[in-house]
Amino acid sequence: MDKVKEKKILIAIIHFLDTKITDEAISSVRKGSLIPDIAVVTCENDALHFSGNGITVITDNENRGYAFRLNKASEYAIRNGYDYVIFANNDIIVEKDTIKNLYEFILSNPESVAGPVILGEDRKIQSAGIRINLITGRHINLFFGKDISSLEKDIILPDAVAGTFFMLSVPLLKILRFDEAYDFYFEDVSFCLGATELGSRPVVLKNAVIIHKGFSSISSLEPKKIAEMVTRNHIRTIRKHSVLKNRILKLIPYSLTVGYNLLYFGLRTKNPSEALRGVASGVLRAIRGD
Repeated sequence: MDKVKEKKILIAIIHFLDTKITDEAISSVRKGSLIPDIAVVTCENDALHFSGNGITVITDNENRGYAFRLNKASEYAIRNGYDYVIFANNDIIVEKDTIKNLYEFILSNPESVAGPVILGEDRKIQSAGIRINLITGRHINLFFGKDISSLEKDIILPDAVAGTFFMLSVPLLKILRFDEAYDFYFEDVSFCLGATELGSRPVVLKNAVIIHKGFSSISSLEPKKIAEMVTRNHIRTIRKHSVLKNRILKLIPYSLTVGYNLLYFGLRTKNPSEALRGVASGVLRAIRGD
């Protein structure tokens, strides 16, 4: 397929930290078989770096988190008459036919929130969608650590697609925005659960692939801060989308969610004591509602 510029599609790359990483993401988009319009959401300090060369710069100096920047990009897409939007981290490499394949699928399935299979630099799967159990609070990235050849189905139906990279129609954005109470983590899960409640369907396509380069966008954060944000936002998501109505029963997923985070951060971080303090802080933030 010859390269083509489709003016009805926008890719909004959410820039944090290293401009070189974002430049590499932009370069990979431009090597694709379908090239959308490109926008970068960034602070004013980096705006000059990205301005020109066919790139739209959407400036955000408030630094209120990922969900806030997603909404800034959403507003731009709606205001400028786009039909479809791709939201993307900046620490990615997009493989050649990924955008084309997502676009062709979503043209026939406009109610979908469509994402690619996300691979690490070792070509192992980081995420082929997200499964979250609103009763137990358990949250997993599907097929984590497996080879993409192990996927038996071309279309995977998760509860959510990872916010690293996903595509949807602008009409959906007109009725559903990202919850800006989320700073980092779980804004993608909450958005997809909200979309499902409106009749949409998160999907992951095996023939769409991106490389996620080592979680670069958050690598500068301290373990305590990461644990705090994950725990607080995990609890918020369970509370916001819970199917349980009884207040006593709701304590079950909350307690299990805290337990999962204590276990995960206690075992998986180099400084478990700091991370566990972060979990405790996240619980307090969730209780206070801040």
